[in-house]
Parts: sequence; C-alpha cells; structure tokens
Amino acid sequence: NEYVSSDQLASILKDVVASVTNQKLDLIAFDCCLGASLEHAYLFADTTHYLVGCQNCALPDGLEYHGFITRLAQGAEPRDVAQGIVEDYGAYYAAKETKGLYTLSAIDCNQSLAVKNAVDALSNLLLRAILDEPSLKQLFKEVLHAQSPHFCFVPMYTDLFTICHELNEAAQSGKFDTLNHELVTEILA
Repeated sequence: NEYVSSDQLASILKDVVASVTNQKLDLIAFDCCLGASLEHAYLFADTTHYLVGCQNCALPDGLEYHGFITRLAQGAEPRDVAQGIVEDYGAYYAAKETKGLYTLSAIDCNQSLAVKNAVDALSNLLLRAILDEPSLKQLFKEVLHAQSPHFCFVPMYTDLFTICHELNEAAQSGKFDTLNHELVTEILA
C-alpha cells in the first residue's frame, strides 16, 4: 500500500527536468480520480506545460488511449494532444455513460499562477464581503450548495465556474440587492 503524493511527484518531476531533459515536459496525464485541479496545475507548473486529468472520479475504462497514442505518433503539438485526449474521452463516455457524470480537463499549467492570483483575489473579496455583511455567509452557502455537482454519488466540490455562475445568478435574481453595491459589483467582476 504505497503511493506517491502530489508533492512527492512534483519533486520527482523537478529532479527529472533538472537532470535529464533540462526543459519542461510537454504533458502529464493522470488516468485516476481527482487528478486535475488548479492545485495540481500550480504544483506542476515549473515542470509541465499541460496537465490532463479528471476533476472527480475517473470512470472504469479510463482514458481513451488509441487517439492519444495516434496523436503522439503523428507529432501533434502538445496543446493539440491534450485537447484531443479530452475530446476522445468525451466522445467515448458520451456513448457509454448515460448520466453524463464524467469530467476530463486539459489545463495549461503556464496559466496557473494567473488563475491562482485571480482565485486569491476573489477569495479575499468574498471574505471581506462576509466580514462587512455577515448575512452573506448563509446566502453564499445557499447559493453554492444548491448547485454542487454530484460525482461518485456524493457532492465532492463546487467548481470555480459554478461558484462564479451561481453568484452571478443570485445577483441577477436580486438576492444581493440589500447589500453593499460596490462590493457586490467588485465580486462579480
């Protein structure tokens, strides 16, 4: 029962890049559950250009390797290989998974610092809003938990897109009308 943690893998990849390739890897793909997150992209940004993986539970058949290997053999650009893996996965599971409960993302790790900074800014705004308007805490909980996607039969997370979308919907429906208008505008920007 041994495993390599994400931090250990990042360290191993840094050693490989430093001692073997002396340049970033084009792509790393995780054919496992919970292999694609902003945290992973940020962790591997120094060593990898693109990360492909499931944000939630991987399905039993895993990645569709035929298209993946074909693209590599044809010398496709790393971005195109990553995008193709996602497209092939979507096509494969669209035919097999009737509930549509699957995800696979291709993440440009080179953009992870900018995304991290944007998430930090949004988090700080939301925290400031909750401190300024304590009633927001319950409202945020209601808004965010109402639409949490359920994967592997449990609500595992609320993705960033859903958070921003639901906050915008709440604002459009008037749920924030009694709150500090400047702060709400800043959050939704």
